[in-house]
Amino acid sequence: MYFQIILLAVIMIIVIGRLIGTNISFMKQVLASLSSVIVTTSVYWYSYLRYHNNSDSFGADGWLWLLSMVIVALLFYLLFEMFDPIPLGERGERLTDTKNPFRKLSAWWRRQRRYVQVLLIALKNGVGKNLALKRSAALDQKVAVSLRKMLEDCGGFFIKFGQVLSTRSDLLPTAVIEELSHL
Repeated sequence: MYFQIILLAVIMIIVIGRLIGTNISFMKQVLASLSSVIVTTSVYWYSYLRYHNNSDSFGADGWLWLLSMVIVALLFYLLFEMFDPIPLGERGERLTDTKNPFRKLSAWWRRQRRYVQVLLIALKNGVGKNLALKRSAALDQKVAVSLRKMLEDCGGFFIKFGQVLSTRSDLLPTAVIEELSHL
């Protein structure tokens, strides 16, 4: 009997997912389908099967029970969603971060490694040591060369960023603009 209830709950999970048609939480699907199966089976047994003989035929009463199970599952899902909504964007994507702590930690670690990698490239190319409080034409040229080398070593997006910066003569000195135009 328990196997049949679990099988019905699994079928209800699939049905709810297809009927709702949105990204919904798997845990909410499981809770809604289990609650639906338990409630409708209990009501069906107490109100109908208890007073009728247990024949193996599946008639209109069985179909009514399955239809009520789907409707009650959707109502339970709606109830669960009202108390714990998942904010969704315009295209249906989740706006919250993933709830899996291992994925969060892995994403954080990848970002930190990239930050350290960019910092090491900048230090290797001398961006830090060429920055000074007192500006001169020779110092601007050194900063421009080290900045260009750093952007080249960092890769695609940084090269494109340098190319965009090379068009902004109102923001950077001419030595930096000329050096970044070689990207």
